[in-house]
Amino acid sequence: MAKIMVIDDEPNIMMVLQEVLTDAGHEVCAASNGLTGWELLQQYQKPDLILLDLFMPGMSGKEFIQKITSIPHYLDIPVILITGSVPNKRDFPAAGSYQDFICKPFDIGEVIMKVEKLLNSRRISLLTV
Repeated sequence: MAKIMVIDDEPNIMMVLQEVLTDAGHEVCAASNGLTGWELLQQYQKPDLILLDLFMPGMSGKEFIQKITSIPHYLDIPVILITGSVPNKRDFPAAGSYQDFICKPFDIGEVIMKVEKLLNSRRISLLTV
């Protein structure tokens, strides 16, 4: 079981992701924007993975990534962007600041596959250190 943080301002997307990831055996906490996500990140145990929307009120996904990548304690948290945007847009975070992205609308199977792939590669990295 992994601890996964979902940060998305669309209630239906957040609810679906929480349900699917919980059903897959993960512990999920959710935030409706980057600012709330940042507060949660500081209050709770560091998550094993973050699913992050880009365009949100308060603090965008890009701002959230800039914040966590400036703090060494959070550098090892893999991030999957969930967005309707494309990587060549200026609103997209810098390459290397996130591990993967999923385009909206998304397929639940793709989300689970990418989450499990990143979690498994993270477990392998931790074992080899």
